[in-house]
Order: sequence, then C-alpha cells, then structure tokens
Amino acid sequence: MKYHLVFLPLFLGFVTGLSAADPVSPDAKKPASADAAQSASPDAGKTTPVEAPKTTPAAVSEIKAGDRVVALYDKTPVMWKTDVLLTVDKGAEFTATAVQKSWVRVTGKKGGKDFDGWIARKYLAPAAGGSPPLSEAASRFKQATDLMRDGRYDDAVKELDECIRLDPKHPLSYVARGSIWIEKGELDKAIKDMDEAIRLDPSNPVAYGVRGIAWQQKGDATKAIADCTKALELNPKDLDAYNTRAAAYLQKRYWDRAIRDYTSMIQLQSKAPLYYVLRGEAWWQQGDFDRAIDDCNKALRLDSNYSLAYKTRGAAYQRKGDLDKAIADFSTAIRLDPEDPTAYESRGEASLKKGDYDQALIDCESSIRRNSKSYLAYSTRALAFLQKGDLVQATANWGRAIKLNDQFAEPYLGRAVARIASGDQITALADYQTALKLFPDCVEEFKTWITPKSKIDVDAMLKQLAELAKRSQPVPGP
Repeated sequence: MKYHLVFLPLFLGFVTGLSAADPVSPDAKKPASADAAQSASPDAGKTTPVEAPKTTPAAVSEIKAGDRVVALYDKTPVMWKTDVLLTVDKGAEFTATAVQKSWVRVTGKKGGKDFDGWIARKYLAPAAGGSPPLSEAASRFKQATDLMRDGRYDDAVKELDECIRLDPKHPLSYVARGSIWIEKGELDKAIKDMDEAIRLDPSNPVAYGVRGIAWQQKGDATKAIADCTKALELNPKDLDAYNTRAAAYLQKRYWDRAIRDYTSMIQLQSKAPLYYVLRGEAWWQQGDFDRAIDDCNKALRLDSNYSLAYKTRGAAYQRKGDLDKAIADFSTAIRLDPEDPTAYESRGEASLKKGDYDQALIDCESSIRRNSKSYLAYSTRALAFLQKGDLVQATANWGRAIKLNDQFAEPYLGRAVARIASGDQITALADYQTALKLFPDCVEEFKTWITPKSKIDVDAMLKQLAELAKRSQPVPGP
C-alpha cells in the first residue's frame, strides 16, 4: 500500500518566537500566582510578597525581544520553570531575549554574576531610553529568520553562518540553521548543528526535537525516539516531538505507542483536525480500518473541507474493499485540492483495483504531471499497462519507478512478470530475485493488484518465474 506520512513543520516556531508554548519558559508549568512564586523564593518570610503591579495593557504590549526592561517592584522573582533562581529589586534593568503573553525571558547581572531566567510580564516595564541597537549578530539572526519565513533558505544560511562567526555561543543560530538543513534534506548537517546547540544549551527541547526529526528521516527510529522523549521531558506540550516520535514508532511497527502519542496531541489540541487524521493513519497501518474511518469522520466534523481526511478515509475504505466509497472520497479530495498529486495517485490505485485501467492511467498521468518523481504513480501506471496487455509500456514505467526508488520491490517483480511474458527469461529472473530480496512476501502483495479483467495471466507468469528461480539454484554437493 502506498502510504504518505504528514509531518508538522517546526522550523520557524521556536526560533522566531512564534511557537504556541516556549519549551523552556515557565508557561508550561508556571506557578498558580506570582505570590506563590514569591513564597518559594529564598527570601520567603523576610519580606511581604509583592503585590500585583498596576501596569497598563499599553505598557505591557510595548515589551519585545531585544528591549531593555526594568523591574517595577522589590523582591521580584526570576524563574526557571517552577524554581526561583533569585529575586531582584525595583529599578533593576535587564535585556528581554524572548517575550510571551505572560512571561519575559531576561538576561542580566546580580552580585557580579550573569543570570538567565523568566520574569512575569506584569512585573516589568520598558526601561527609559527604549531599545538599544541590535548587535550585528542579533541583527543577522533577525534577517535570517525573516528569510526563512519567506522560504529563502540559501540566503538565510549565509546570514546564520555569519551570525555564528560573530557569536559562536548562540544556540538558536544552530537550531535555525539545522532546521534549514532538514528542509533541504541535508540531514547529517542538521544533526551536527543540533549537537552543537545541545552542547551550548542542554535544556533546549527544540534542539532535541529537530535532531529527532533528522534521525527519523534518516531511518534511525531508535535515536529519533530517544531525542523526542528527551524533548518531551523538557516540554511535555511539544506537539512536534509527539508527532515525530509517533512517526518513529510507526517505522518500528509499534502501532499502540504511535496511537498513544497521537492521542496525546489530540488531548493538547482537540480542535485540530490534522491530529485525528494522523491517528487515523496509525489505525490504518495497524489494520483497524473502522477506527481509521471514525477518526477521519471526527476530523471532517471539525473541518468539512479537509482534503487530507478524505484521502485517509478513502484509503481505509479501499482496504475494506469498498472501492466506490474510496473513489468518492478521493474525488472529493481532488475537488478540494486539484494540485495534490497523491489524491490522483490514490484514486488511480482504487480505479486499478476496480478494473478500470483507463481511469487509472488518466489519474496516474495527472499525478505524474504534478510530481514527476513519484515512483508510486509510475508503478501503478505500469500495473494498468500490464493488465491492458501493453508489456512495452509496463516495462518502461517500472524501469522509471526503479530509477526513482531502487529499494521498492513491486517494480522489480512487475518488470519480471512483463519480461517473462515477453520471453526474456534472463533479465526476468534477475528482477524476480531482486524483488524477493527486498521483500520476501512481495508476490502475494502483487497479486492483490491483479483483477479478473487482466489480459495477462499473471498467476501463470509468477509460476514460471518461481520455477525458473528454483532451477537456477546450485545443486547441493555430495
């Protein structure tokens, strides 16, 4: 079955301050009140807890990253997660490095020592004199994130290279550049940058999460799971880490664990239709097609125009053998997103299983026009040509599929069938043996795509190939 996994983009959320929950801020597990934070400080009992400052919303909204800010009250607590690092007095000034709705991350000095922590936003105001000019490194970092937002990744890398040269101890520069490497498919470079970001700031969950994505895309599910688990220890609300870990669990065929992670995502954001679809895809992989359909129905109740839900539900209907419902769902997905190549590809597969080879060819052509690198579409088109009796086109399309992905068994087996039917036993045997090495059960899977309308007796061709392979085995010695 041709399965498409959806990933959640993580690349700009943290580095540009746009993420829903900053993983290192106290927002994830902050005290119930500022008074509670004060009571946990080393000065508890010696002073009266600070009362809530009476700053105006206008004053609060003026604070942004890079600003100089001032504490409004004595004994203002500086937090890291739920711990009070220290308290500062009224009038103390700091630099804001990140700003959230309720908290501001600041750097400053006390007693001659540098500190980095979080102060409740209501305890701060912009310092007199406004924001200082950005350093050259900070200016380049801002330019880089703007370029990333515009999709100009090569230019962003140049800015980040210079930012790292100017300030090699800035972990977010490595996180940002590593995210670009993942987007460009340069996974080893991404891992190297995340290694450095983690060395500089071992408490940054985003670095672990991004490195987990790189490991997962490299196929190392074990390392991906370890990194995402660490990210979730640091930030239990990190949706991207749950998503990546679930994908890694699917690679290891740990269906229940993947479903549990997707359920956690739904619990965190119950109104996001994507998360129901992702869990539906996991149910689909586990073989529970009814639950897959149920999750897609839930997604469609949240968004009746969500094309991915129709595609996933269509795939479940197809596996249940309800091809008419599958084709109807794929057709709706195409209507909603006419440029999605996988929707045409999926409808082509369902049409092929129904024996409508001409429609399968039309849909595969539509898919290939939109994505010329889809080995799945070429393989499906080859199956349609084979069953129409066009062995030349079938062989050519499977050859194209193999060039695009030489680790997929189906094209080798299909080309072996087409070649044995054409009388080419030598190359047919080589393809047959390659297919069995890649996937020993490929013959039974291949048969599921053959319909009674086929002009080629595929069963007979497969028997010939099996006999040919048996005869080619070396005779055991005495």
